[in-house]
Amino acid sequence: MTETLEKWNNIVRHGVIPRWTRAKPQYQDTIPANHRSINGHEHSIRYHLHKGQLERRYLIMEANLLDQWPEIFVSPLAVVDKPGAAQQDIRLINDYSFPPDGSVNDYTDRSDHSPISYNPPRAIARPIYQRKMLGRSSQMLLKLGDVAGAFRHVSINAEAVHMFCFRYKDVLVIELACGFGW
Repeated sequence: MTETLEKWNNIVRHGVIPRWTRAKPQYQDTIPANHRSINGHEHSIRYHLHKGQLERRYLIMEANLLDQWPEIFVSPLAVVDKPGAAQQDIRLINDYSFPPDGSVNDYTDRSDHSPISYNPPRAIARPIYQRKMLGRSSQMLLKLGDVAGAFRHVSINAEAVHMFCFRYKDVLVIELACGFGW
């Protein structure tokens, strides 16, 4: 338990410090094209870029700086519709899993990552069932949350942010917080 707390405290103080596989090249050969899902969403994309900049999640600069900063890795940008939004809205996705055999996810060393189990129906149903079997009629409250939103508060170490970038038209966007899906 102490080791886990120490790791989390280190992340809070210094940001996530990713480990990379030996296969990760020093420089990216080619910049992948953005996904076609961005077509027709220019206004919404610009809105979300501005919002991310105000929230200090994005560092936005002119894309022509890529020529002067060859260590930058660019992942393709995609958008998905945001479900349940009052108005039609999108979510920006920095696709860390693309291109195949050359993505940020491919180069991430996961050897020290703890295994993650996903079993929410059982985890939710078990305490409800146990309370019922014990004859307790007290009310149980469930809290729903936006998991993607939680990642926005986990910063990436300054020495690693160059791996978490995307390009949109004339701008280069560097993500300063962990993106959902990495």
